[in-house]
Amino acid sequence: MKIAPNGTNTRRRVVPPIGLDRPEAQELEKGQYQRYKLRNVPDDDNSPTYELTVPYFATGTPEEWLKFRKNLKKVLVGQNVTNGPGRYTVARRLLEGDALARFNHVAEANGNETVPNFDKCLDEVTAHVFPKRALQTQKRFMRRFLRKPPSLKIREYVARVVEINDMLELFPPSKEGETATKLPSDEILDLLEFGLPNTWQKNMVLQDFDPLAGDTNDFVAFCERMEQFESTDGGSTTGSKASKQKASGGSKASKDSASGRSKKRRRAEVITIDDDLEGDGPVCLLHGPGHSTNECKVLKEQAKKMKANWAAQHPKKKKAFQQKQELNAIVSSAVEEALKKKASKKRKAKTEELKMIDNFEMLSLSASDASLDSDLDESSLTSPDK
Repeated sequence: MKIAPNGTNTRRRVVPPIGLDRPEAQELEKGQYQRYKLRNVPDDDNSPTYELTVPYFATGTPEEWLKFRKNLKKVLVGQNVTNGPGRYTVARRLLEGDALARFNHVAEANGNETVPNFDKCLDEVTAHVFPKRALQTQKRFMRRFLRKPPSLKIREYVARVVEINDMLELFPPSKEGETATKLPSDEILDLLEFGLPNTWQKNMVLQDFDPLAGDTNDFVAFCERMEQFESTDGGSTTGSKASKQKASGGSKASKDSASGRSKKRRRAEVITIDDDLEGDGPVCLLHGPGHSTNECKVLKEQAKKMKANWAAQHPKKKKAFQQKQELNAIVSSAVEEALKKKASKKRKAKTEELKMIDNFEMLSLSASDASLDSDLDESSLTSPDK
């Protein structure tokens, strides 16, 4: 048995048969659909008509199957197909592949092509397309994991949730003999509330708004006011891409200004600490007087641990940091070598200068000695003999 460590989220992720995102519209090519001309009033030959394009269905998602079944019903009603054999014919014309094989298998097992048997065949295909325990999984997802995406407006979000709830009646039942039912309206309002951002839920409490006291229209109206306030205030959690970029830019600017203030504050603290060190001896930032911060063993150990954790969590940044350190070491060594060469040149020039001064002094002394000797000789020549 595997035991999860404390503090970890062991709740498994539920993937619903029908997700919150709407499926994208597909561009159908010729041969992938059947076009029907239907009457508004099936019994009236003079009734206005309209065209309906129904894609062929072989395999697909549960939502695509429910949409196909809805279009099939429109075709049967619009063309006034009321008998069993006619309905079987229309269904076989629109089904393909795996779905058609399943339909024919169940139709052969049921026997006569009657309207009740036709509905049973469609129900069997529905159970074949949907995953097992689809109704239970869909309701569990809506109750526990349904959250409003930031990209969706509140009206679109509520409309989609209500649409999915209406589809629950078309799901295959969890157990034989049961009937698939949708969630009641008060439960829909409850899960809609707890799918909102936390700031919106706090505003509901502050303004004493109870979603269960009204209906979905009241709920949407209240949330749209908060949505409008956020869009005009500049900090919108929902809205266009431009507003999101604007909000992200503002947050980045605020972060930059905050980081600038924190850097200035740290510089001021360093200056203050240096002043204290100069006046009263070594002072540790953590322990106080007695030793300096650079000599503190506790801070050094903490720094080593933090450095190890950072390196384990950011291996790419660690590599870049090491490369930067290597580059700094190369630059510093080159600068140090240049300074050494410059210093050696200065010493050499100073030595030569001193030698020249010494030579000049020696020459000067020699010249003075020579002049002194000549003076002595002249004096000896001019002095009278005793």
